[in-house]
Amino acid sequence: MTKERSFADDYPSTICALKLNHRSDQGHIVNLREGVCGGVSIIESNAGAVRSNHYHKEDSHTLYVVSGALLYFERPIGSFQIDEPLIVLPGQMFFTPPLREHSIVFLYQTTMISVSARTRDHASHESDVVRVDYLNQEQVDIWYTWGIARVSELNAEKSVVARKKEHYR
Repeated sequence: MTKERSFADDYPSTICALKLNHRSDQGHIVNLREGVCGGVSIIESNAGAVRSNHYHKEDSHTLYVVSGALLYFERPIGSFQIDEPLIVLPGQMFFTPPLREHSIVFLYQTTMISVSARTRDHASHESDVVRVDYLNQEQVDIWYTWGIARVSELNAEKSVVARKKEHYR
């Protein structure tokens, strides 16, 4: 008997590759997630806000950043280690599996689309969540400052590459 593959098998907790599904004269279509899902939400977060600081017992979700930027932290349950976070920018998507503590620090006003495996009404969500202490305010402040500087560096690098491409056209 073979184990049925889950969405988590295809999307580790990193930036997920987005696949162009269709292109025509009208534009293009990129599916954020295929198959059955429990809920789709739009999440708006203010610059400097911290969300999550929890893990899900069973649920998982993909988060697609429409605008803004964020730092995504993840670790095994019960760990106190804080590794360098993923920097997630507009047009990028990442996956959060069940049973992984996670926290998000928003660097700018950010809009995300969340696609969850399970029903996402408030009561169902809260019954699946276990709250954890992940980042204290001092850590948030340090990582926020680091993240703003790093995003500025990334934007500067993109600008140089774009100018070089334009120069050689």
